[in-house]
Amino acid sequence: MAVVALRVVIFAGLLIICEGQRHGGFEDQYIGCFLDKDDRALESIAYKDRTQTNSNGRCIRECSSRGFMFAGTQVGHECHCGNNNDYKKHGSKPKDCTLGCQGNTAETCGGNWRLQIYSVCPIGKYKGAGEAVIDGKPNCESECHCKALPCLYLNGICTDGCAIGWKEDACNERGITIF
Repeated sequence: MAVVALRVVIFAGLLIICEGQRHGGFEDQYIGCFLDKDDRALESIAYKDRTQTNSNGRCIRECSSRGFMFAGTQVGHECHCGNNNDYKKHGSKPKDCTLGCQGNTAETCGGNWRLQIYSVCPIGKYKGAGEAVIDGKPNCESECHCKALPCLYLNGICTDGCAIGWKEDACNERGITIF
């Protein structure tokens, strides 16, 4: 009997551990779950929409079309955008972004005053030539080589400087000759 009870406890524990954020195919752009307050972690609210289906991809597309480098979903139906790298100013809450997206329980969209933040482009990429959104996806065709942070979406400028061996504003030209 004790073995059965132990198995049930272990199984229940595994279910709880597996209940985390669900990103909808944007895991490689996920930055983290952060606390938000009245002085917002991301400066622009793209939408608060309780009528349509929400997703992390929808928010990322909306923020990229507006020229922002970060997108964040919150409380299931909100999308926030920003270019500020101090999105973590109120603290990280890695286990608190578990609220399902409005009309889309396959993904999580933050929580109550919790932002599930993504980089609009994967690290090392920024907007290429043409429209900001192509075929329903952010246009992330150009490369930048920043130290650690994502580059600005519209022009590729690295706010934290270039990685070793790279130069120019977008850190996209070799700065040293490699023999």
